[in-house]
Amino acid sequence: MEKYSKFVDLLSIRRQDCDILWASRPMDPLSPHKLPPESKYSRNQMIKAVLNDENVKLAITSLAAVYQTGVKDVTKRAHVIINEMASKAHLATVRWIVKHSDRAIEFFIEGTRSRSLKSIIPKFGLLSIILDSLLDGSVPNIYFVPISINYERPPEELLFAYELLGVPKPKESTVGLLQSLSILQKPHAYGCVVFNIGDPIPACQFLKMEHRKAKVLSPYAKLPTTVTEKLAYSIIDSHKRNTILIPFNLIALLFNERSQTCTDDPYTLDNLISDYLWCKNLLEAFNATVHTGRSFDRDDEIANNVKQEILDTLKPHEELLMFDTLNILRLKERHRETKLKSNARVKGHTLSERTMRIAIPVINISIYLNPALSFLIKPAIATVAIGMKNIELAIAFKRYALLRTLLSTEFAMPLIEDESVIKSEWEETLNLLSNRNYISIDNNTYIQRKDTKVFSLLYNVILPFIDTVYVTCLVLFEWDESKSNYITTQAVLVETQKRIEEAFLEGREWGQHPYSLSLDLINTTIYNLLTQGILVPYEKRNMYQVDKIQLALILAQLKNLSLKRPLGLYLYMALLPILPPPLSAKL
Repeated sequence: MEKYSKFVDLLSIRRQDCDILWASRPMDPLSPHKLPPESKYSRNQMIKAVLNDENVKLAITSLAAVYQTGVKDVTKRAHVIINEMASKAHLATVRWIVKHSDRAIEFFIEGTRSRSLKSIIPKFGLLSIILDSLLDGSVPNIYFVPISINYERPPEELLFAYELLGVPKPKESTVGLLQSLSILQKPHAYGCVVFNIGDPIPACQFLKMEHRKAKVLSPYAKLPTTVTEKLAYSIIDSHKRNTILIPFNLIALLFNERSQTCTDDPYTLDNLISDYLWCKNLLEAFNATVHTGRSFDRDDEIANNVKQEILDTLKPHEELLMFDTLNILRLKERHRETKLKSNARVKGHTLSERTMRIAIPVINISIYLNPALSFLIKPAIATVAIGMKNIELAIAFKRYALLRTLLSTEFAMPLIEDESVIKSEWEETLNLLSNRNYISIDNNTYIQRKDTKVFSLLYNVILPFIDTVYVTCLVLFEWDESKSNYITTQAVLVETQKRIEEAFLEGREWGQHPYSLSLDLINTTIYNLLTQGILVPYEKRNMYQVDKIQLALILAQLKNLSLKRPLGLYLYMALLPILPPPLSAKL
């Protein structure tokens, strides 16, 4: 590559560097004669630098003249081609590192970070590239080491709440920088970050002899996508199992339940302590681990230790949840009207100020209960399938299979088409609930709840997700095909969010919880229906045709669940007033 003066061999730079983060950086050998190798520019900025090259401009102009089209059209196509070239160069670098280096490669199995503190569905592209090196015999084995991360308070938590409602992230400003500096000066500003490293997963256990034989017979043979998907979901499952919960995850879970079931009896520190210990035991029964940072050696010290533990975990969240002057745990306002006015390009429906005032803090705290759902989601689905009254076992299983399928994308579970596999999972979940006396099964025919408190917690925590699924399906089913044969993703987002807001403000079912307004929930529902074949992609991107026969069946089954709604509504919650930001930051 030395003879090409306009390009630099970035691999040689990688070989000289010992930082493993190099391995996960984008490999973009686009225009190093203008941008140095250590440049922090984004891929799009580097592509624009290439397109601004005089030789490239001349080529684009010539092509536009030859094909009698506009220069902008050719430039747009050139942008796509160069981006594809950069991606291929990146993947080639990954292959080289896997085959010829012993350095680790760090990457998100999901392809991006989660904004909701829970696992999202994995991406398979990079995994398939890595597994190709194992399939062709370049390496004897590849180990994947899952690392679970949980934040006591993630940076930009408030921005995440706005983004989930469709408000894009504002541009960085000096005022924002000063506010960040003032926050960082506070003790316990962001709490701690908990890492847990799972057992290495050897990739060779997913490859069978038939795969290797196919590769020998045909050099162009590829691994079946099912192999890559199985490995990806095994990594995701390891992430979930090894997630370490922090005390605030439990408090968020309890506060969400209390706010909907006992509106006249809010939490004080004393009754929060007793419920906290109960919730901790419940989660440990479902194989969760809670990071407390302190040990309880004697019974007479438990109450004091738990009290201090609760107070300590609330410190980083004093802008969201705190005890007021009457020692009552209350949610604080977090929405400022100017926040919406500064963002004109809302991705979904423009929500009213009344909705935003409640939704922002509620979604903010709901994000913190999501890590606990890694351990509670299957029991929670089972409680909704069982319901609040006696039900036949066969009917409950059909309900479980329906909800398990519809929520598989949202909770990063593989979509299972084999009924026997779902049946096995259902029986395992029932055994878990039965062994702890949360349910009872009579003559292997009827099933009913026994522990009302546990059932209520699990039942209510999953309702917002079911509501969003129902309203999204309803919007798709009622789409007027006389106006257009296809529907766009944007149209579904706007209409679904609009209907859920109407239900929320009027206190109607199918939208009582503000978390149902999350665009992420709507998007994952669309993706799930697309995976099932209920939505059929149209010629253009993000446009679909709808199978209304299957949607009608799903809507009927969801209605037949006869969901029991909690009596309390977030709509009428009294929030602590927002305080003006401190002006202690200095240049």
